Amino acid sequence: LAAFIVPQGREHEWMFSSEEGQNQLTADAGFSRLAIVTMQRGQSYESLEEVKAELSPLVPQLMPDEPPPGSIPFLSLGDDIGSVTVVFRGTSTLSGELFVEDVEGADDDGGTLRRLVFASNRNLIQSEARLQPPAAGATPAGAADATVDQTYLSNQHHHSIVGAFSLLADRLMPPGAGGKGPPAPARALIVGLGGGSLAMFLHEHFATLCLAAVGLSTTL
Repeated sequence: LAAFIVPQGREHEWMFSSEEGQNQLTADAGFSRLAIVTMQRGQSYESLEEVKAELSPLVPQLMPDEPPPGSIPFLSLGDDIGSVTVVFRGTSTLSGELFVEDVEGADDDGGTLRRLVFASNRNLIQSEARLQPPAAGATPAGAADATVDQTYLSNQHHHSIVGAFSLLADRLMPPGAGGKGPPAPARALIVGLGGGSLAMFLHEHFATLCLAAVGLSTTL
C-alpha cells in the first residue's frame, strides 16, 4: 500500500479523476494498492510534510489486513502541493454547492486560472478563465484587481469552434480591413453560456459578429 498526494488544482486531470487514469497511476507507481489523496477545498496547507503527518495515522487503516511493519510510503509530483484560493462559495438551486477558485501556477506560463467547479461533480471544471495582472503602475489590492484574459480558451472544443470561423472570414471582415465587409452582420447562437469565455473570445476577435447565447438561469 502507498498513498499518492495530488497537488491542489490538479485533481481534475485525467490521471487523478478518471478510473482509467487512476489505474495507470497505480501501475506506474508499482503498488497493488494505491490511495489517491486530494486536498480539501477551503483548508490551508503549509507544506507536503504537514499533509503527510496528517495522513500518517489514517492511511494504514485502509489496509484490508494488518498493515506491514514500517511506514506507508507517500508519493507525489514533487514538494509543491499547489496553491488554491476559494474566492466564492455558494449554492445554486439547479446545481447545488459551487466554488469559484483561483489556482496559482496552473497556466502553462505559470499564471493564475480562475475556475468554476460544482461540488456534485468535483472532477469536472465547469468553466475556466486566465487572469491578467493589473496594468503596470497600478497598485493592486489583490486578485479582485486582475482582469480576465479574453484571448484565452481553456477547452479544446472551443479551439475547434473558433477555427471553424475562419471559413467565414469574408463574412466577418469589418469594412476597411482589406475588403468591403459583410453586407449584414453574421449571426451566431451559443447554446450554453457557461462562464462566457467563448462568447468573450468571439466578441473580442470578431467585432462584426452578432452573438446570442442561450443558457439555463441559475439562482444563487
